[in-house]
This record gives sequence, C-alpha cells and structure tokens, in this order.
Amino acid sequence: MIPINEMPDHSRVWVYQSDKKFSDDEVVKIEQLLLEFIGNWATHGTALKASGAVLYNRFVIIMADEASVKASGCSIDKSVAFIKQLEKEFNCDFFNRLLITLKTDNDTITIPLHLIADKLMQNEISEKVLIFNNLVTTKSELLNNWIIPLKESWIMRQIV
Repeated sequence: MIPINEMPDHSRVWVYQSDKKFSDDEVVKIEQLLLEFIGNWATHGTALKASGAVLYNRFVIIMADEASVKASGCSIDKSVAFIKQLEKEFNCDFFNRLLITLKTDNDTITIPLHLIADKLMQNEISEKVLIFNNLVTTKSELLNNWIIPLKESWIMRQIV
C-alpha cells in the first residue's frame, strides 16, 4: 500500500463515515485489514495503485490512482463489500448518509442531519462550525474541501 501523502492529487477517493468513533485499538485493527485489502485490490487482474487510512477514528478513506488503471465496477463492488465486512466486525454503520460529523477543537461529534436546523436556531452550533464534506471525490478535494464551514456546505442549501 502506498502512503496517502505519496498518492497524486488526482487520485479518486471514497470516504466512509462510521456512525461511531473507533477506539485506538479498533483503528489499528481496521488499518491492518485495510492494508490487506488494498494489497490485494485489483481491477480485471491488474493491481490498483491504491492507499487507505482511518482518519479521526471515524472515517475510512480508500484512494486509487486511476491515471493508468481505472477502478472497475467489480473492483469498486469489492471495496464496498470490504466496508460492509468492517461494519459487521466492528458493529457500526458506514452507509447512514443522514449523519453529519462536526469537527470540534479536539474531537468529532456526529448528529442526525434533521437536527442541524434546530441546533442552528438554538445557537448550539453556528454556520461557522466545521463539518466533514464526505462528497469529495479526489485527494485534492480531500485536502482542500473535506473539512469546511457548515455555511459553505450542501447542508445549508437543504435547510434554508
């Protein structure tokens, strides 16, 4: 597996957000499984130049440099099956798109999307609170647009 920081900026990214925060021991185990998966990840028999990591004890990131070999539908299906395997093993949900994770000074907090408007009106959070924009699709976007203020996110367009 190639370290994420050595992957090119155009690399394709998949962000999987867990509904729970993992312990440090769980992160170590998930990263071992991720290393094993990435080491065997291929498309039509050709190994993908890929990377992965667990960030903030909550997000599993999978990255592939598709400059020479594109991830096929079958290889993407294999990555989704891998994430589903993690769900079972670690008793979590990576596919609940109605959970939004906020970044605080020292931690992350996940709340249901439908509570964002109420929390804004009650001044429990502000439009400046940082959120994780899991819609990013490239390493460059991950580095520059993954953690953004709520007011700049798609969420604000939904609740205004």
